[in-house]
Amino acid sequence: MPGMELDFECECGFSAKNVAVGATEAGHYEVAICFECNILSSCWNNDRKNELESLKCKKCRNSSMKITDPKAWIPDSLHKIFPDSEPWMVEDNEYWEDHDADEELRQLDQIRIICPKCNSYRLRYEIAALWD
Repeated sequence: MPGMELDFECECGFSAKNVAVGATEAGHYEVAICFECNILSSCWNNDRKNELESLKCKKCRNSSMKITDPKAWIPDSLHKIFPDSEPWMVEDNEYWEDHDADEELRQLDQIRIICPKCNSYRLRYEIAALWD
């Protein structure tokens, strides 16, 4: 099953390395943000367990925001085309091959995620590793 590890960095100094996202035969990893602890982490969801439980912060046990939440990333115009999508999946989507979407393609460079430390949309990410 496909997946990847992501490295996140913000201009404010926040960073999170090797954050897993993707699926395995037993379940999948989602990315969640805790604004209480100022962390971004992988949450394991095996679909048999309550999804809300899997999104609790590992440190403080408060609810975290899923990266697919509309408030978690911008630009809004792309988020409207891809509701409930993760930002990195928008970049990789076959949608772009089948549509004349020059304006949306230009917006891919503008994808930003809200930073758990400074609460601004300056968090960037890079793919650190791919796994099957």
